[in-house]
Amino acid sequence: MAHSHTENLKQAMDTLRAHKMRSALTVFGVVLGVSVIMLVAALITGFDDTIQENIKQFGADTAFVSRWEQGPSKNVCASRSRWQMRMP
Repeated sequence: MAHSHTENLKQAMDTLRAHKMRSALTVFGVVLGVSVIMLVAALITGFDDTIQENIKQFGADTAFVSRWEQGPSKNVCASRSRWQMRMP
């Protein structure tokens, strides 16, 4: 019952020739998927490098502290104006 490798290869090539559109779309999907993954990885690496450079520019002895209101805010402008009024 075992087929030889050449028979399997011949059958696979015949199937690819018979279904050209499906084969082309499959290759296109694989190429597109790999390209998108590579693009996202490159973007993440670039953003990471940029953020690290920005942090290094401030120095090791710099700290930022900010206060944000907890929970969803119905009126963002009003909460900002209250914060600005409190500042001396």
